[in-house]
Amino acid sequence: MSKQNVLRVIGLILTILLLAVTVWIGLRSHYESEQYAAANRLKTAGKIAGLLAGVLVMTQFALSARIKWIDTAFGVGRLMKCHVWCGKCALLLAALHPILLRMTGFYGEAMFPWRSWSEILGMVVLVVLCVVVLTSVWRATLKLPFDRWKKIHRLTFAVAVLVFIHALARGTDFYTGWPRWFWIAAGAVYAGTFLWVKVGRPVLARRKA
Repeated sequence: MSKQNVLRVIGLILTILLLAVTVWIGLRSHYESEQYAAANRLKTAGKIAGLLAGVLVMTQFALSARIKWIDTAFGVGRLMKCHVWCGKCALLLAALHPILLRMTGFYGEAMFPWRSWSEILGMVVLVVLCVVVLTSVWRATLKLPFDRWKKIHRLTFAVAVLVFIHALARGTDFYTGWPRWFWIAAGAVYAGTFLWVKVGRPVLARRKA
């Protein structure tokens, strides 16, 4: 087996594990509940949608950061196509998250969830993510100059940080136990990757030059 195939298998296994653990975190509270009513199923679906949206947002950077082993495994062109589709899926799932929760009566009678700062933060994330994705999809139609589009697209980094905080503060699955540490580890990996790509790698390249 070639090096590329080995790296590709490793990448696919890590991706499947990440998605499986994410879905299981959302499902575990459903199966631990004594009631399996339709509202409970909708709540579980809403939680899973939010969790998957968060994971997709946090993995977007790895797809476009020109990380050598990932580029070698899948190719830059394929990664960028995946980057685009993951962004669209993240927005769709992020939009479904509050809609499904509202259908369960989770927010009471309020049209918008303003009960806590973490819920307000979640709404901010959804709005900013919508701006980032739609300006990317309709960049040509909007006739956005590359520099302006790039500045808007960089808001994804802020979205990732806000998603991490929102989930840790509001997500009941992350209050205690191994899911909380899983989410903290995911945030640490994202932060470490960001620091390496934006700080460590350029410094190393200048020293070699």
